[in-house]
Amino acid sequence: MVASVATSLVIQQQTQAKLHAKDKELRQQNDQVAQLTSETQRLSDLLAQSRSSLPDDRLRELLRLRGQVGLLRQQTNELGTLRDENRRLRAALASRKNAQSKEDDPAAEDQKQEAIAKMNYAKWWVLAFHLYAEKNQGQFPTNFDLAMPFLPDEAKVEHNLRPEEFLPGTPKYGLTPDRFEMVYQGSLNTITNPQNIIVMREKQARSGYNGGWARAYGFADGHSEIHVSQDGSFDTWERSRLISPPSPNP
Repeated sequence: MVASVATSLVIQQQTQAKLHAKDKELRQQNDQVAQLTSETQRLSDLLAQSRSSLPDDRLRELLRLRGQVGLLRQQTNELGTLRDENRRLRAALASRKNAQSKEDDPAAEDQKQEAIAKMNYAKWWVLAFHLYAEKNQGQFPTNFDLAMPFLPDEAKVEHNLRPEEFLPGTPKYGLTPDRFEMVYQGSLNTITNPQNIIVMREKQARSGYNGGWARAYGFADGHSEIHVSQDGSFDTWERSRLISPPSPNP
């Protein structure tokens, strides 16, 4: 990781040095064009006023300057293209710096690991719901305790820890049933679009996630998501993804 960061910094410094050199070259070329254009115009005016009386050496000087101006104008056009390329490289360099800053940000890495842990936890629970349904006529459990026997052991790590207890070198993300809620308890067979239906979710959204609020969800097809809301409201997004089980027949 350290070697990668050092290499990135060297590349960035080399790129910046090249950009500065090209900019300096452009400015010098523009100054030369301006000076030669002014001198050529002065001599052209003299030629127009008295072409026959202009000394040969001044005429040759005029022709030489005109040639230099034409060449420098061509070079300036090429350098203008190079300037556009420099701008593109600067933008790419700035984008790379931003991406590198995010990668080096410990808080961002912690958020990423927490999101992964919560999505895995939600997927394990949905799997347990499915296994329970297989043995209960396709009906999802009505509480977490009923599905607990089907939950894999790796999902129970935090279940067995006291509030003040941590495993060595391992953070806690609130991966316990009391931090989540079941929002669908009906028949799996009545869900026609399981990939879009939420069956469990985190009770409380987490603040400070990429400038907003984040909440973990488990879906009926077994996948999980972290949804981010900038204003902390999830109602609109959830509304089309929640269903109520059908009322039992009288």
